[in-house]
Amino acid sequence: MGCAAPRFALATRALLPFIPIASAEDEALASDPVWDLLAEFQALAPDQQDKAAKNLALLWDHFEHLFGGLSGFLAEPQIEQSLYLDKLMTASRRMKVARGSDVAFHYVTVELMRHYVHCLQLGRSDRAALTLASSVAALINHGRMMTPAITADVESYRTEHAAAA
Repeated sequence: MGCAAPRFALATRALLPFIPIASAEDEALASDPVWDLLAEFQALAPDQQDKAAKNLALLWDHFEHLFGGLSGFLAEPQIEQSLYLDKLMTASRRMKVARGSDVAFHYVTVELMRHYVHCLQLGRSDRAALTLASSVAALINHGRMMTPAITADVESYRTEHAAAA
C-alpha cells in the first residue's frame, strides 16, 4: 500500500505532463522560513519598514567593521561565524515578544540580518535566499540613504582601507 502514492504520481505525470507537480525540493523551498519573514516585514507599517531599514544599515555597518565584509566573515573560523550568528539568535529570541507591536521592526530587523548572513554563510542560491539577499541589500541601501552618517562612515572606512592596500 505504501507504493501507491509514488505510482499514482508517476501515472499522473505520464497522463498529464502539463500539470505542475511539486517535488519534495519545491515543497521545502516553499516552506522556507525566509518567506514568512519577508511577509512579516511587508506587514509592518511604512514607518516601521523605514526604521527596520535604518537598523539593518546599522547592523550591516557593524558587520563590515567587525569582519571587513562578507569575505572577511567567511574567512573567519567556523566558531567565530557561529558566535556571531548565535548573538543574533539571542537578540532575536529576546525581541520576539515585540512581534505585532509598535516596535516589531526590531525583531524583524535582527531576523533579516540573521537569515541573510546565514544564507550567505551556507552559499545558498535558491529562490528564497536570492529574494532575501536582494531585499536585504535594498533595505540596507535605503537605510543608508535615510541615515547620512552611516553613508559617510562607510565611505571613510572604504577610503582608509583603500589607502592601506
